[in-house]
Amino acid sequence: MSPEHNKRRRVVILGWDGATWDLLTFWMKQGDLPNLARICAEGAWGPLASTTPPFSATAWTTFATGVNPGKHGIFDFWYRGPDGRRLPIDATSVRAPAFWKHLSEAGRRVAVIGVPVNTYPPTPVNGVMVSGLLTPPGASVFTYPESLAGEICAAVGAYRPDPYAAITHSKTFLRDAIYWTEQRERAHRYLWEREAWDCFIQVTNAPDVIQHYFWTYLHPGHPDYRAPGAAAYRELALTVFRRLDDIIGQRIANLGADDVLIIMSDHGFGEATHWFNLNRFLVEKGFLTLHPSPALNKIGLTQERILGTLRRLDVLGLRGKLRNRTRLRFHQRLDRLIAPPVDWSRTLAYAASMTAEAVYLNVRGRDPDGIVEPGVEYEKVRQEIIEALKGARDPDTGQPVFRAVHRREDLYHGPYIGRAPDILLEVGDNPYVMAERLSSPRIFERIPRQAARGRHRSHGVLAAYGGPVRKGVRIADARLLDLAPTILALLGLPVPSEMDGRVLTELFAEGSVASASYSAGGSEEQGPTTATTESGYSAEEVAWVEQRLRSLGYLE
Repeated sequence: MSPEHNKRRRVVILGWDGATWDLLTFWMKQGDLPNLARICAEGAWGPLASTTPPFSATAWTTFATGVNPGKHGIFDFWYRGPDGRRLPIDATSVRAPAFWKHLSEAGRRVAVIGVPVNTYPPTPVNGVMVSGLLTPPGASVFTYPESLAGEICAAVGAYRPDPYAAITHSKTFLRDAIYWTEQRERAHRYLWEREAWDCFIQVTNAPDVIQHYFWTYLHPGHPDYRAPGAAAYRELALTVFRRLDDIIGQRIANLGADDVLIIMSDHGFGEATHWFNLNRFLVEKGFLTLHPSPALNKIGLTQERILGTLRRLDVLGLRGKLRNRTRLRFHQRLDRLIAPPVDWSRTLAYAASMTAEAVYLNVRGRDPDGIVEPGVEYEKVRQEIIEALKGARDPDTGQPVFRAVHRREDLYHGPYIGRAPDILLEVGDNPYVMAERLSSPRIFERIPRQAARGRHRSHGVLAAYGGPVRKGVRIADARLLDLAPTILALLGLPVPSEMDGRVLTELFAEGSVASASYSAGGSEEQGPTTATTESGYSAEEVAWVEQRLRSLGYLE
């Protein structure tokens, strides 16, 4: 294939955060998503394996870089600062180059819009960049070039890089989601028409946030699917997905003969029914020790008595008069208030984040109050915890909680593996959400209706159409980290050998997409293996990020 031929081809990527074939195939059969159905019939499609765990920070960075987290350094929405504090990540935390950097350096024009983590703060590219998820409201700079923000607003009116911060279990939220889906597409359409692009990437977070809070009304197999009022919620949610399908149709109409359109998601989705209180599990197995609360003990109160009283009040219906979200926020604040402090002098391990789905050991020399000696003791304690977690069972069904329990080096490799949790948990398709709360006396708790009842799953979606894409192909073994090298190959660039992904040649006609590689001299190391700098967010913005992640059900 000649260089001239490659220059004519464009690649267009529509990222639907959290999209899952479990819903999309059902809606396609109903006729709600005709353009996606056309792509599946006339192109290639199938599941796309996410990361472990399948959460957006790690997943989208893996998509962008084509390397595993041990090379790009992102394992969660947070990193541990030098003093042990939890600080939010941003684009400056990523330790490997994104594929659009390779494209920019090769002279290709790119538009990168809304890719979580990797676009805030925006960085220079050969083209434009607009930030997305976790961009603080009122951020002074959310585009590259900086002047682009004013240009967008002048062309289409209001624009928010992260418009879904105020998530509620309400029709009002869904109507807002419809509005912002339309408004953002007006801006994306403006950028699409602004110039000729070699690669155009736009990501929407609407599917993810909608499925977190409305999954029970969306999936036809769920008992609440026909609950009173469910149809009204479902119709509003479907309106968002229909609009996203319209966007597919618009992009198809503007494709050239050799252009390729890719639809993808960073992970899938499914039902969540119970919280698994990981720290409570560690307490009961003797790996984590709590101090009693002197203030509560002095007046004869315990966590169990306080929570028991609240449950009895719930039976009486006194708190039922409060709005659902108000009740949930009340419970979250109460949990933080009555949670007993950790006795670090006797604690071997702990869970620090819901979105890590992991356990950290309290290691001497690494953690501020570490007691586990590196080496033999570390391996002994870690294996004991792994065996305990493998034995965790749902008391109602007897099924294992985890599909697998991994040592970090079994999943990751690279210079930044030292940032990873020591033990990684694979929940699979089980309906459990990891919780880190210390206040609960129970390991298992049923998730209330007003909370997020949808959780991430390990397989998202991938569909490709146009140009060299084979027709009617069902994809079987594609991984999220395969997309970056595949996009580079589609645009005629060699793939850095440091990328862990492969070119998905089975998607394309034989010989139509080259798969050359080159060595860039090792993983790009932009910093030490443990974070030593403060977060790029201000103190006020850190508080906002915490609240934003709490609204998604990612924080206690």
